[in-house]
This record gives sequence, C-alpha cells and structure tokens, in this order.
Amino acid sequence: MAVIKKNKMVDNDEESIDNLSESSSEDNVASDNIGLFKIDSDLFKDENYLVHKMISVKRTNSAKYGENWDILEDKKVILRLKGERFSNKEKEFLRTVDGVRFVINAYKAGCNSINKFKKQIKEHCDNIQGNKKTN
Repeated sequence: MAVIKKNKMVDNDEESIDNLSESSSEDNVASDNIGLFKIDSDLFKDENYLVHKMISVKRTNSAKYGENWDILEDKKVILRLKGERFSNKEKEFLRTVDGVRFVINAYKAGCNSINKFKKQIKEHCDNIQGNKKTN
C-alpha cells in the first residue's frame, strides 16, 4: 500500500523501516546519555568538594549613622567599619573599587578589627598621596 507524504509517494514498508531506524538512533542517544551520567557521577568525589566563603563589602549610608562599610561573609555581617572613624581622604578611597578590593584583601589577610583596618587604610592612603607628589 502506498501513502503520499509531502508530495512524495512512499511505500508503507519503507516508512516502517525509516521509523525503526529513527527510533533506534534515539534509543542509542538516550543510552549514551545515561552512560555519561554514570561516568560523571563516578568521577565526582564528595570529599574534594569544597565550599568557599563568599566575602563582600556593602556601603550603607544613613542620616542617623552616617556612612558605614559592612564586611559580609556568606551574607552575614562580620564587621562594620564606621565612617566616622575615617578621614575624608580615607572615605573617598573606600568609595572606589580599589578601596573595596583593599578591604576584601585585608580581611582575607587577617584584619578583623577596626583599628587594624584604620592603620592599613591610613598607610595605603599616605602611600598613594606620596606617589602623587613624586609624579
């Protein structure tokens, strides 16, 4: 028996053979994917999976408390650097991208108190000002 498909005359026997070949290729693809998942899961070791802490800095500005910088570790406030403790020059530096990078790197290096941050930021700002005068 002949069937017309897309303006072509196709015999039913040929159509059934085409359908079989298409379904067998789909089965091969599905079986290959299952094999890949098994291999991927066999290669992954839970012991080597380390979750690193996410450290970020958030600048907050309020009328009551002024300008502050919060150091966040996994979205929890670990340390608050109060803006009233810094000079205008140091505040300007902290507002920049380099200032945020400096705070993050200093925190990673072990600065966990406001006094240590104050000293390091003051030294850094003095070095920047000294470099501008020499250039």
